[in-house]
Amino acid sequence: MGRNLFGCFMLGVGVGAGMVVAAQMGKQSRQRLRGRAGEGSNYLKQRGAALSDSAANLVGKGKKATERRLDEESLQRMEGEGGCEQAVLR
Repeated sequence: MGRNLFGCFMLGVGVGAGMVVAAQMGKQSRQRLRGRAGEGSNYLKQRGAALSDSAANLVGKGKKATERRLDEESLQRMEGEGGCEQAVLR
């Protein structure tokens, strides 16, 4: 019976140590995952800001191009109608 009791004791020590190690490893894994998630979140925020800036830049360029085109069309219409010179002569 002494050997059986010692074997059970050693089995209990092994299981207890395994649970302590597993808990520590789980805690470390959670911390590591939390850190990686934070890094991923920061990366996405930076990329989102860069994308937003790029989109705003493209919208600004589009507005300027549209304004230029409208100005050119207005000048062509004025020239086709005799422009400012004809309006002054009237």
